[in-house]
Amino acid sequence: MNKIIKFIFTGIMAFVMVACADLDLNPLSEGSSENWYRDETEIEWALNDLWRPDFFPIDDVIWTDDMLDRNSANEITFGSMTDKSGIASSRWSSLYKSIVRAMKVIQALDNGSASGMSETKINQYKGEAYFMVGFAYAELATYYGDCVLNKGMTLDESYVATRSPKREVLDYAYDCLDKAAEYLPESYAAQQRPTAGAALGFKARFALFHQDWQIAADAAEACMKLDVYELHDNYLDLFKADSSPELMFYFKGDLNLKKGQGPMFSYLPAYLRRQIKSLFKFSSIIILSLKF
Repeated sequence: MNKIIKFIFTGIMAFVMVACADLDLNPLSEGSSENWYRDETEIEWALNDLWRPDFFPIDDVIWTDDMLDRNSANEITFGSMTDKSGIASSRWSSLYKSIVRAMKVIQALDNGSASGMSETKINQYKGEAYFMVGFAYAELATYYGDCVLNKGMTLDESYVATRSPKREVLDYAYDCLDKAAEYLPESYAAQQRPTAGAALGFKARFALFHQDWQIAADAAEACMKLDVYELHDNYLDLFKADSSPELMFYFKGDLNLKKGQGPMFSYLPAYLRRQIKSLFKFSSIIILSLKF
């Protein structure tokens, strides 16, 4: 009996020892933040995923004075938005998601884990990552004020992180956009990617909004001295042009598919219908007035 008990005990201990193997492993069948960013291809793929409208949000036109939609309201026009709002939480999440992804690229390039890359490519990718971080933090400071500054914090540090003052967040955003302008090329021959001018343009625009007048003036002057951009020669054609020296950083829509990078296309038909109805109603009032 004792031999049986010893045998069972030995088996249980062996099982426990095997079961205590470290299961905190990186996935073998797909990329993760721990085993990605190893070469130029992976770095570029990671950055390419950032250049989409999800990470460059545009305010909806119906958040204004209902110029295009007077038949309904929303939590912006009602003034009922809270921190539980889908608009507030989704924008916050998207911007921080872009920051984390861009910071991973910067860390990989700084610590040398990405190999086989020329200095030119390293500077370009580092500039693109700083461009994303600078834009995202400027957006966060604009819409939320004080927010958490992630300059490469660890997971444990993130659990106890607190918000930094809005001024500090803005200054860090400006610094990131300055680094982006330093690292990025002035233009690309056949593709749309962030440039030095786009970084300076965003810096000037955010600085104007926050009344940092001298910062805005200096950034705008630096951008103009690049001698890359100029006004389109026909304002109407600008909306149909595939490219233009006036466009600094943009996402293309499609007039044929009636798809734009903003909400105008979806609201325009309803707006036109209301205008036509209003016109007929106004005409009827005039006719009635004339009859009497």
